[in-house]
Amino acid sequence: MLLSLYNEETGAAEISQREMAAALGTAVPAVNRAVQQLRETGLAWQIEGGRYQLHPLLTGGAVASPATAVPEIKAVEPAAFTEQRRERYTAQIANLGQLPTSA
Repeated sequence: MLLSLYNEETGAAEISQREMAAALGTAVPAVNRAVQQLRETGLAWQIEGGRYQLHPLLTGGAVASPATAVPEIKAVEPAAFTEQRRERYTAQIANLGQLPTSA
């Protein structure tokens, strides 16, 4: 979801976890866990309330602040993904096509 909303100049996406949960049809704690996983893997991190920085490799090098320390991307063991998570992920990706685009 963050990839579909990020600002091309800053590489940051502005959306609250509550808004993400509503758009994806899931609970806020599930979004919180997903954001935590993104942070742990170094793919995205919160820079202030409702604003998330995506890793520059995902944004073509864009960062909100040149002074931002960019974490190393860490791999996640495929075995860590349960079938239920795979199904939820597939459903959430399908929901992305229904989101309004940011201007």
